[in-house]
Amino acid sequence: MDLKALVKASWNTYLRNFLLIFGGFIVAALIGGITFGVLLGPMLAGFVALCTRILKGEKPDFAVIFSKMTAFLPTLLVVA
Repeated sequence: MDLKALVKASWNTYLRNFLLIFGGFIVAALIGGITFGVLLGPMLAGFVALCTRILKGEKPDFAVIFSKMTAFLPTLLVVA
């Protein structure tokens, strides 16, 4: 495993999707913070789903951040 190549590939992926990743994190953090952490679990799970799509090479979509609201209770328990 070539660590230098992995870091370079990761950095390039991050730079190609910077606005989506950064904006997604800010939105998830703000909504989670405004609701005093109640929605933090689903929002962070959605952010992880967004990042996973990017890493798999699938077309990233900002709406994915809100896709984990259906798993509200399990994700709430994770951050509680």
